[in-house]
Amino acid sequence: MDLLILSVSSLLQLYTDSVHDHFSDIYGADMKTKTVQYQGHNISYSYHLWKLKPKSVCANKKQDYTNYSSCTVSAKSFFNDVCQHLERNPEKGWRYVKTKNMYCNASLNYKPVIAQVSFSSGQGNRELEKACSTAILRYMQFNNAKNKQERDIACAKASTNR
Repeated sequence: MDLLILSVSSLLQLYTDSVHDHFSDIYGADMKTKTVQYQGHNISYSYHLWKLKPKSVCANKKQDYTNYSSCTVSAKSFFNDVCQHLERNPEKGWRYVKTKNMYCNASLNYKPVIAQVSFSSGQGNRELEKACSTAILRYMQFNNAKNKQERDIACAKASTNR
C-alpha cells in the first residue's frame, strides 16, 4: 500500500511542478536574471512579470561609476538592438510576444546613467576644474563624508577662479 501512495504522490508532485512551471513561464512570475556579452561589457539585468527591473541593469558594476555608466549605455543599445531584431524576425507563440514586448519596452523606457568628466571652455583654471569634476565622480562612486568634503572644497576653489 505504501508503494501505491508513494507512486500517486510522485505523479501528483510531477503534475503540480509542471503546472507551476508553465504558469510561471507564461506570466513571468519568477524573477529571472540574465547576463549577456555586448559591446565589451558583461551586461546583467533582471526581469519579473516580463518587465525589466531598471535598477538591476549593470548593478554588479556600481562600484566603478565610469564603468557602470558605460555598461548602462551599452545595455540601452542592447535592448534597442534586440527589439529591432525581434521586430524584423517575427515568430508565432506567446513567448516571442512577451520577449519582444519586454525588450521593446526596455529600449523605449530604460534610462542609462551618463557620467563623463568634461571641462568648460571658459577662462577658469583647467586643473581646478579637473579636480572638481574628479571629486564629483569620486563622491558619486563612493558616497561618504570625506569624499563630499573633498568635492565641496575642490569645486569651491574652481568656482572662485573662474
